[in-house]
Amino acid sequence: MDPVWTAPEELAAEPRPEPARGVFETVLVLDGRPVAWRRHRERLATSCRDLYGAPLEDGLDRRVAALSGGVRRGRLRVVATPVDEGAVIVTAQVAPLRPRGGAPLLTPVLVPRGYGRHKLVDRGWLERLEASVPAGARPLLVTAAGGVLETTRANVFAVRGGGVQTPPLDGEILPGVIRAVLLEEARRLGLAVHEEPLALAALREADAVVLTGSLRVLEWRALRGGGGDVVRGLTDAVAQWAERDGAAGADGVEVAGRPDAE
Repeated sequence: MDPVWTAPEELAAEPRPEPARGVFETVLVLDGRPVAWRRHRERLATSCRDLYGAPLEDGLDRRVAALSGGVRRGRLRVVATPVDEGAVIVTAQVAPLRPRGGAPLLTPVLVPRGYGRHKLVDRGWLERLEASVPAGARPLLVTAAGGVLETTRANVFAVRGGGVQTPPLDGEILPGVIRAVLLEEARRLGLAVHEEPLALAALREADAVVLTGSLRVLEWRALRGGGGDVVRGLTDAVAQWAERDGAAGADGVEVAGRPDAE
């Protein structure tokens, strides 16, 4: 089965999220340490400042460390909810996380625009997109002009010709934490990095597609029987980054992929 299908003709409804319900971060916890917590905290703080004019509490780092301690593999969810002008209440909880294998299968959905740069608690529109695709597939958000944005839960990269390309941070997509890490590590490896509009047609012609997210970290699928060397190099680099960040290394970071296109 072709892992990236042709964009449908039917346009999804306009996203109308409710920022007043709050913003959140989902953080991978490995061996008692929240992976990339500093980056997650900075993104959460930016959203609270931009949307609500509110700072985060001073003791949040200590709360997160206490919740994460002793957790071998888990999912930390931190939610900031506006309560008064210029103020938010922050709640946090940790739940077990089971590994998920298998390469991603993408189904394009046509959208009028992206969901934006904030990780909003109100995910109703995104959940409706997820319900609209076949079981086991991931919605790939594509504009009417044929531009790839992201999936409902991950940033998207095309691997082609020894380099990577991903849509720019133009306000339409989430500035993913692992997206930033992958770009940094790709540059460290000397790969060509392009943050520029990515057409669905170009993604279909890529050697491989890579998805990055905070929990699944890095997933990939070969589209034309290539790209494996680049992806393996990026996988090792991201695992080494996680070790430098103070979390588990290659044994803890989850990577799912398929070396051959179906």
